[in-house]
Amino acid sequence: MIKIGRFSKLSLVSVRMLRHFDKLDLLKPTYVDEESGYRYYDESQLIKVSNIILLQKMGFSLSDIKIILDKNTTKEEIKNYLIKYKNDKEEELNKVKEQLALIDKNILRLSRSENIMKYNIERKIIPAYKIAYIRDIIPTFADEGMLWGRLMKGLYSNYPNAVDPQFNMAIYHDKEYKDTNVDVEVGVSIKDSVKEVGEIKVKDMPKMNVLSIIFNGSYEQIGDINIEAVEYAKKNDLEFIGPMFSIYHKGPKEVKSVEEQVTECCYPVK
Repeated sequence: MIKIGRFSKLSLVSVRMLRHFDKLDLLKPTYVDEESGYRYYDESQLIKVSNIILLQKMGFSLSDIKIILDKNTTKEEIKNYLIKYKNDKEEELNKVKEQLALIDKNILRLSRSENIMKYNIERKIIPAYKIAYIRDIIPTFADEGMLWGRLMKGLYSNYPNAVDPQFNMAIYHDKEYKDTNVDVEVGVSIKDSVKEVGEIKVKDMPKMNVLSIIFNGSYEQIGDINIEAVEYAKKNDLEFIGPMFSIYHKGPKEVKSVEEQVTECCYPVK
């Protein structure tokens, strides 16, 4: 057996940390002298210490390490634990990369003496038109594509030449912001001959006065665009009178990269 001081040197772990491992039942001494209180360890425990340090370097907490190194934990369970941890870390890394990209973008804007966010807002009239649409509750905004798939499949299978290529739009009906179970309607402008079929409904959209903001790139900008629309409306004594909707001039399936997407956010006002 090896006294704690010597074991500390061999394992490259401080005596203080070895005592901490003992308190957590992560690494117990093989023997404790009742008179002196000295802790003694077995040579074989050097391998366990090495594994503890390795897992710490990977980022595991001591409580997680205790579970992983439990005698009853099988190799397959340890492997699955590591795979899950790896996937979690990759997801964290992707989020950090997105944050860094956003920081770099705004550093560049500031170095050019531009505003943090800057969009062109236009007051315009959207003419009356007829649409075929599907409205449903979807898990998240990212699932909007499911509605488009159902709409276009049902429409083209019954009316191959029905679409009047003016508007591809999505209307967001929830009265408050929601992350999940969102009420979304997707629609396309159509010719007058199209009738309702299955889950696809048809309606006439009235002429509308709107605030319009056209932007390129990711839909993640919409939160900032909403803020600018609210500030513009306040400055110009305008009142929002209906749900905001998006017109997709160039959607994800029409372009090769996110940067090429062209979207128009519209806010009905009076």
